[in-house]
Amino acid sequence: MKKRILVTGTTGYLGGEFIKFINKEKKFLITELIRERKKKNFKNSINNNHNNKIFYKNTNEVHKKLVKKKFEYFIHFAAFYKNVHIVKDIYKFNEANILLPTLILEAINPTLKKFINFGTMMEHKNKKYSPQNLYASTKKSFEAISEFYKLKNKNCKFYNIKIFDTFDFNDQRKKIIPIIIKNFNQNKAMVLDYKNLKMNIIRPLNLNIFILKLLKSNFQSQSFIIKNTKNVSIFKLIKLIQKFKNKKIKLKIKNKSKSLNILKKYDGSKIISIKDDIEKYIIKNL
Repeated sequence: MKKRILVTGTTGYLGGEFIKFINKEKKFLITELIRERKKKNFKNSINNNHNNKIFYKNTNEVHKKLVKKKFEYFIHFAAFYKNVHIVKDIYKFNEANILLPTLILEAINPTLKKFINFGTMMEHKNKKYSPQNLYASTKKSFEAISEFYKLKNKNCKFYNIKIFDTFDFNDQRKKIIPIIIKNFNQNKAMVLDYKNLKMNIIRPLNLNIFILKLLKSNFQSQSFIIKNTKNVSIFKLIKLIQKFKNKKIKLKIKNKSKSLNILKKYDGSKIISIKDDIEKYIIKNL
């Protein structure tokens, strides 16, 4: 019998990539929980599929729409993110990152066998919990709330996944590597905050492979950090692209001396190391 999965955040990048990936599997029945858009003619190619869809206008409807549904698995991609917030953003952070997943768990927790949630490495500025922004605080807050539902349903495995960053060529988010590639293509100048900036990046494909492994295997409840074995030097990446394209763009570096190090130890999370040569992948597919 096919396992029933509820997935949120499928109109976003990572959720959309997961839907395209998981739809190739034939062992699951997928239901997407989607917030209705204001524009009646809104269409998203990500959701142009045959999955079941449940639409809701606001979070007040969520519990009512889900309480009679039965799902074995729940994968929660949906989130509201801003690095720097203003006062009105506080409501959006709490609604998307705390209230929404709590209402979903309240409705479907009794039948759940596995729940996959996503935290953020922005929760870590040092080895201990040290949120870098309000977004990270709300993600951590929901993780604490989920512990209550874990106690209520001892038959359900709770997994929390944290990643540093992701990239692939269909990524339209305003993130550093898509911006670098776009600027090269449009011959635009670039500004880099730090010459020694290094990032840990994986492709969504590798994230999705790990999620599928969680769905198919019987791991105990656990928090995971998925990281690439190799960090990407953004300055060196720019130089590689310049050499490959035989073209230079203006590059301004604000701070040349500061070195930014990526932490090697964290809280009790299990580290999953993935070998993914992002630099080679980018050059090969430019």
